[in-house]
Order: sequence, then C-alpha cells, then structure tokens
Amino acid sequence: IDSALGAGTTVALLFHAAEASGAIFTDEAARASRARLAPIAAMVPVAPAGRIDILTQYVPVANAATYSKLLVATAVPIPIGSARSQVPTFYGGRQPRAAAILVVDDDRLNRFVVTEHLQNSVFRVVEAASGAEALARFENEGPFDLVLLDVMMPGMSGYDVCRTLRKAVSAADVPVLLLTAKNQVEDIVEGFSAGANDFVHKPITRGELLARLHTHLRVARASVAMRRFIPQETIRLLGHEDMTEVCLGDAVEQHLTISFSDVRGFTTKAELLSPADTFEWLNRCFGIIGPIIRTHSGFVDKYIGDAVLAIFPMSPVAAVHAAIAMHHALDGLNDMHIGTGIHVGRTRLGTLGEPERFEATVLSDAVNIASRVEGASKFFGARVLVTDTVRKAAQDEPFTWRALGDVRLKGRRAPIKLFELLDAEAPAMQRKKTESLEEFQDAVEAFREGRMNEAHMRFEHVASMHPEDATAHAYIDHIALCLRSGDIDPDGVFVLNEK
Repeated sequence: IDSALGAGTTVALLFHAAEASGAIFTDEAARASRARLAPIAAMVPVAPAGRIDILTQYVPVANAATYSKLLVATAVPIPIGSARSQVPTFYGGRQPRAAAILVVDDDRLNRFVVTEHLQNSVFRVVEAASGAEALARFENEGPFDLVLLDVMMPGMSGYDVCRTLRKAVSAADVPVLLLTAKNQVEDIVEGFSAGANDFVHKPITRGELLARLHTHLRVARASVAMRRFIPQETIRLLGHEDMTEVCLGDAVEQHLTISFSDVRGFTTKAELLSPADTFEWLNRCFGIIGPIIRTHSGFVDKYIGDAVLAIFPMSPVAAVHAAIAMHHALDGLNDMHIGTGIHVGRTRLGTLGEPERFEATVLSDAVNIASRVEGASKFFGARVLVTDTVRKAAQDEPFTWRALGDVRLKGRRAPIKLFELLDAEAPAMQRKKTESLEEFQDAVEAFREGRMNEAHMRFEHVASMHPEDATAHAYIDHIALCLRSGDIDPDGVFVLNEK
C-alpha cells in the first residue's frame, strides 16, 4: 500500500493464478479477474472527480511453473462515515474481557485490510475514519486497550491524534501503533515524540501485526496489573510518572487525610466460613467500598486483612463524603458492616523494605491516630468517628456531628476530641440520634466537668429514649466503672484502654 495525502492510494495485491508453465491468459480471463475484484475496489471511497482503476497484469514468479496476478487499485480518497466491526466478546464475570482495538484510518480499504487481519482473533474492533472521530470514539466507546493509528490523514494527522490521546492516557496504559509507509528517521522520531509506542509499516502483514499487538498488549496489561499493587496515585505523589522509576527510600511528606475502615464481626464470620468463602465475603465488601473511595478522589493504600487504609490527598471533606457513601452502600447487605476512623495531618509516604522486596506505604502519627480512632468507633458502637481537625475542615458542609468529648486513645498520652458523623447512620438511627442530640451533648459536658452523677443520669435518659444507642451505653458503663473505682480523670477525659 502506497498512500500520500491528496495523491491517492495504490494497493498491490498478489494472487496465485496458474500452475501450468506457459499458461495463456486471454482477455476473457482478465475481465473475469476484474469482476471478482470489483467488490474490493468498491470499498475505496472516491471523490466526485476521482476514479478507480483496476489494472490486471500477469507476471511470472521465481518458480517458472507458477504465475501470479498483480492488482493495482488507484483512487483519490476523501473522509467518509465510520464503519464498525466487532468481534464477539466471550469473556465475562471474572474472566478478562476481549482486548478493544481502535483502528483509525481515513482510507476505508486500509481499515478493511487491518480489520480482516484481526477478525479471527479475540478482539473488539472499532473503526474511525478521521482523527476527530477517533477521539470521540475513544472517549465514548472505551475503554480501549490499543490504538492502530494511520499517520497521513486530512485534518488531524496521526501525530496530532496521538499527542491528544497522551494527554488523557499514558503510553504504558494504552499503546498507540502508527500505521505508515514512511520509514525516514525524522518521521520515526516525530512519531515517538508524539507518544507512539511502535510503528507498523505498510504493506501490513497479518503475522507482524498480530505479533506487535500481542507484545504491546502484554506489556500494557502487566503495567495495569502492577498498579493494582502500587496505586498510580502513590507513584505520582512520590514525584514519578512510571512505576519503574520508583526506588527504595523514595519518600515525600504531605498533608494527607487518612481513613481506616474495618469489617465488623470478621473474626466470628471467619470462624463459620471456609477460607475460600472468607476471601469471597471480604472481596464482596471491598468490591463495594473500593470504587466509592476512588469516586471521591481517594485511593486504597492497602488492604490489611479485613481492614482498608485509604488516602485522600485533596480534602478531608472528600473522605467524609466517601465514608457516608460506603456505609449507606453496605446498608443493603445484612451480613456486612464496617467502622471508620478519619484523621488529617502531616504524613510521610514512601517505600519501605529492602532492594529485592519493598512496598509503598504511609507512616506518621496521623496514620496511627486514624487507626486508633477506627478502633474507638468499635468501642463506642459508632459507624464513623473523626478527629476535631477533620470536623473543622468540614465545618462549611451540612454534616451533623455528635461530640464525644475528649478521649485518650490507647497508647497515647494526649487526649483527642472525637466526633461522631450521624450522616453515615441508617436513616432511622440518624433520626433517633438527632432527636436526642441536645441531651447527649449536655451529658458529655457534664462528664467533662466531672459531674459524674448528672452525666450518668443524662446518658440513662438518652438510652431510655433510644435503647439501641450504643454510644450512650458505652458512657453509662464507663461512668459506673469510674464511680465504683474512684478513678475519675480530673480533666474530664474518657480514657480508652482498648484499641
């Protein structure tokens, strides 16, 4: 195939014609050959003033006993409407889906040839006849795994399309292979500079095309698979664009919001389930809350058994919204509940380990506090607890908070003000806790000021209004213990002796 913008396309196809040495080809045979080739020639778009010439020429090959026929089809192409060719997708559920390939070429015949090469393979093929159409299809009909992109196209060249694609996806995520008859060094350099991964030179052979496709798809899928272990957000926070650039000891310190969530009742559940069913049960839970975290501009740093450590680089408000969405999403599942603790502070994110095995993680006092706050949510029977720094950061949002007072978390010397996020409760419980909110806050204030008997009476009143309020019962039990032992904190701090 020889194509030049505005000059037309010349396609040479070689066919086996005869076995007998010295066979005589008549005009009738030539006319019959042209008739058989007419359907292919009809696929070539032609401008009103253009033409298609089918020239039949018989030439001998190296073997004198064999002859071949050379077809040359010449046309002046113009952009035409899109055509789609799809290979059925045989994958579903947990199986990998068929690779989606976007074929971009303004020449319909070229697209036909490429698509025919891919028809017998398990690909989902989408065609585009121009750069603008390619970008629209890439955005609306994706995700695509690879793009086969012609260089010489009117309007937007293949280089222009590739540069635009690279603003949205990296070369590691979606390989772009340029289709071209050019082989000059400067053309190849320009293609790579535009973000292309490779070239496929015309005329295209099926074996080479498929070999290059499978190679680039394997590399891209490996890159995507590795990001499931090290999030791309972590790589970017470390100042890199690609995981191959990450080294042991890389670290950065930033103000980050840390969210810990733990599956409630996991130990009891795991006792009743087989190991395989336990994995299935946890993955069902994580499959719900993981996408919610990403939707709210966060990412999962790691799964720790039945716990999830998520990071929200943008704002504590995003973490609060994510917590609300996670708990409400799990309300429809009777056997699955979580508790969440959120804190914000200076955090060091980096790589830990040794040269042959290391991982990216976060380490800081802020991370420890978030973990302890999640543990406190279990003790108080609350769905979501946050520190005062998170509440202050979200003070302009219409959230409903219930102050739990000053709490000294296990293993810490200084107390921390904790707040319960009532918006994460189921609607009925949220309504009940809101109704008793004023009485609850008066009880907390009495506790803080050391008026233990009054605090006990007020919490008893809250519990009588709503017996299922676990936080009120936690305070009642704690005050009773303090009164019996005489161990009352002079500063009105709730001392928590368990994680």
